[in-house]
Amino acid sequence: MAKSIRHIHNEVADPHYRDGQLEWYGARLNDIADRQGTPLHLGSSEAAADSFRAFMQPFKRYGLPLQVYYSVKTHPLPAYLKKIHSMGSGFETVSGWEYRLLKKVGVEDEHIIHTGDPLNHPEELRLTVVATRGQVDRLISRLKSESEKPVSAGITINPHLRRGLWDITLNTGTRRSPLGFHPSSDEFMEVVQQISGTRGVELMGLHMHLGSAIHSHKPFIKGIDTLARTARLLKKHGITVTMLDIGGGFSLPNAPMMKVRNMIPSLFGMAGKNGSLKDTSGYLDVIAKHLAKTIDGLKSEGIFITTLAAEPGRILSGPTQLSLFTIKDIVEKNGSHYLLCDAGAMSISPMLLTERHRVLPLIKRDNPQRTYTVMGKLPSALDRISNAVEMPEVRRGDRIAVLDTGAYVISMNNTFNGPRPPIAWTENGILRIVRQKETEQGLYWDK
Repeated sequence: MAKSIRHIHNEVADPHYRDGQLEWYGARLNDIADRQGTPLHLGSSEAAADSFRAFMQPFKRYGLPLQVYYSVKTHPLPAYLKKIHSMGSGFETVSGWEYRLLKKVGVEDEHIIHTGDPLNHPEELRLTVVATRGQVDRLISRLKSESEKPVSAGITINPHLRRGLWDITLNTGTRRSPLGFHPSSDEFMEVVQQISGTRGVELMGLHMHLGSAIHSHKPFIKGIDTLARTARLLKKHGITVTMLDIGGGFSLPNAPMMKVRNMIPSLFGMAGKNGSLKDTSGYLDVIAKHLAKTIDGLKSEGIFITTLAAEPGRILSGPTQLSLFTIKDIVEKNGSHYLLCDAGAMSISPMLLTERHRVLPLIKRDNPQRTYTVMGKLPSALDRISNAVEMPEVRRGDRIAVLDTGAYVISMNNTFNGPRPPIAWTENGILRIVRQKETEQGLYWDK
């Protein structure tokens, strides 16, 4: 039986206690906080490698030659990008800034897929994906106005999934999304003919993007079926695609997106709940198994998929970073206990408001268990870190680790309440600062 993804990530990247001190890949976290101060983001090369291998495992089990194109916007940390590139990862970009970052890291053009607007499409890039009629028009217009090498194009397919009332994860694969084309629409065949009839553009593949932090395999199964149905439709019109890209949106089980009804109490200053973790046993395994069956089925019909791609984000980088904070105050009110820390969602990342993150004390004492709401230092319910955190009773001045902060924390880090904190990176037992703490002088507009 396949391991759950939650178990895999616990196995490869979770901190543990040794002599009452929290350690992570051999690094004693309280010692690091003593030297570097808090707040501090800490990434690990070993965690990056383990997480990448864990993601690839189910696809290898079914003999799928999956090419990962990591979503750069999720965690644009050069040290992390270099590490996973050394393990075979390609990258997905949506902006010229991300492309230029990858070039500085040393990534070759053939390992980059661009899903942003073609007007921002770097000249050297050869593979782009279009998701709207306007993007198609701009890509073709750009090719006509400039002398370029041939471009391979992919079309985003929207499977028109249905989502529940409280579901905020399926946001780009539904009928209401402006992105993507449904294969039964007249617009889809018009776009296909427009691309196929343009000199210098090869219609290479089909792409989908269903949403973010999707905790169920079912939307992916429906999306893959829609891609296969579209490939068969194109073959009837004499067009054979060779690439299927199942996109991203895979959930990080240890830091899942919270349901809206569990977020609401926090927004009104109440302690709130986290809700339960979803059982994701076999999550990727089911997707990989169905994908292998689909590829074999297409092959039997004369459709040979030579490039199979995915664009994971948070499921890859989420477990590779944790964040350290200091407890500045402890407040008891109306039967609830609050930890007020030196940073929170409003200054670190608004993603902390929407996800459930585990929180551990850096020093574990033999104290009674207590349930805390963990907050930042600002007088706002929006400065939350996590609800309903159970841990041994802590003291003012103690430090905590917020786990799985390697997705949309650095990229959405802001200066709402002062300079952004430093980022540290560990590799082979050596710690280095890869981004210094910003100075107040750097924040002043009028110099």
